[in-house]
Amino acid sequence: AVGLEPTYGRAWRFLFDCLYQLERWEDLDRAALDAISAEPDDHAAWGRLRQAREAKGLSGLTRFHWPTVGRVVPKPGGKGVEIQVRSIREGQDSLDGALELAVLLVRTACLGDDPNARKALQLEGASPFQQELKAWSSALAVLREHSQGGKEPKVDAAWKQVLDFDRVGHLETALFLLAFRSDYRRDFEAWKRQNPKAIGIFIARFGLRP
Repeated sequence: AVGLEPTYGRAWRFLFDCLYQLERWEDLDRAALDAISAEPDDHAAWGRLRQAREAKGLSGLTRFHWPTVGRVVPKPGGKGVEIQVRSIREGQDSLDGALELAVLLVRTACLGDDPNARKALQLEGASPFQQELKAWSSALAVLREHSQGGKEPKVDAAWKQVLDFDRVGHLETALFLLAFRSDYRRDFEAWKRQNPKAIGIFIARFGLRP
């Protein structure tokens, strides 16, 4: 069933249960990875992958929480958008607020009604995933700029982890696995064909789950 319909979660869960009862940890590991490759937001698959890893003496998986970022929502009537900032606090001396704004400004350009804003960011015709990748990449550019000359800006640990994802070429992987949305599907399938081993490499390297 999973071969015919790899996004059918119930079939995967039945397979997981069978392999778990038989203590076939390698098979459970592979099945969970295959299920995650089909549906990155399948939490049952992530849980079974953790069990398989622990049964083999490997460390489990840690839940990753993305940096605090607000929302961009359409205003009533569909005219313009409203930016809802979350991380900025009066007197805060960290860079978190500037990084959040960098993300939100890109999202505003994508969701707003100004085509010139999207054009300036080279996001004309960009998919939802490409837009989100640009948003996080823009924030990381700000973080890198403030890290020049050996400086260590005060930022939340989650930002440092996102920077590390990007440093080793896995920012896209992180967004697909740890922040998957249904409207990422087309980009995800194309990316998997070009990077068939990236999911396994990412999980082995970082040990993170959504």
